[in-house]
Amino acid sequence: KKNESFPKKKYTKWFDYDKIKFVLQIRNREPGDRIALFSDGRSKKLKDYFIDAKIPVRQRDVWPLVADGSQIVWIAGGRMSESYKIDSETVTVLEISCCGDGTKKDEEYKINWRNGEEATEDKDGRGKIDEAAVYRRAD
Repeated sequence: KKNESFPKKKYTKWFDYDKIKFVLQIRNREPGDRIALFSDGRSKKLKDYFIDAKIPVRQRDVWPLVADGSQIVWIAGGRMSESYKIDSETVTVLEISCCGDGTKKDEEYKINWRNGEEATEDKDGRGKIDEAAVYRRAD
């Protein structure tokens, strides 16, 4: 519904599905990754974000990220990109939930891709993306 608010949860985020340009990937950081932290579209290098957030060096390379190409959509359990936030023009909402404490190796990450098919990928990491759902917003 229009003007519907979404609860604030650390491990569940809601995104504007129609702003996604590529196939979403769950991966670790790569050189050149950026995240839009400002509503005017300015972005920050992910490396700089991790330094400013005082994320320990040993965790930076294994932290799970949801990415749209080289743009970071969500740092799982942390910040989400301003570029993918729901706004008054949003029609379709993508919900992604993440769980796990990062103590297990080879956890399975799962997400529904843009084409609606489910894909999984094994990775070492801090959490597990275990649910994704797409909703159409009612007017």
